[in-house]
Amino acid sequence: MIRTRGSAVVGAAPADVYALLVDPLRMAALAPHPVEILAAAELGGGRRFCRIRTRLPNGATVEAENTLVEHVPHQRVVVVGAIRPFGFAPTSRGRFGRVVTRVERTLAEHPRGTAVAVTAEVRITPALLRAYFGLVKRDQWQRATDADLARLRAAFAG
Repeated sequence: MIRTRGSAVVGAAPADVYALLVDPLRMAALAPHPVEILAAAELGGGRRFCRIRTRLPNGATVEAENTLVEHVPHQRVVVVGAIRPFGFAPTSRGRFGRVVTRVERTLAEHPRGTAVAVTAEVRITPALLRAYFGLVKRDQWQRATDADLARLRAAFAG
């Protein structure tokens, strides 16, 4: 399993940051590449499901399913996601695995707004892909966490 961590201070109240994090449309607008929402649904108990298609710069598309599985208003948001097929190349021939993620964001009041801490876990199958993305491409996961925090800060910048 690959784990990443990051933290940042966002210039907004915890309630505002929380509202963005639990809204699939607003979160899609923060993505680094164009995102199309294919399906979204309330699952009951505050859980939400969203299936998205992301268009990468090379023209390839990746589909993912994300589910808000845990949340404490203004304090914590946990989203579990999956991409299948997942693999080496932007073509479907190079995609034969699966990636499952769990991203936990905790929010706390801060004198300049909201302190946001992120912990992400990434599980990749099969073993060949896990070895490649866990060793050769390991840094990409931390860069993604850092970039997500930067986009969250920018969303509330003056």
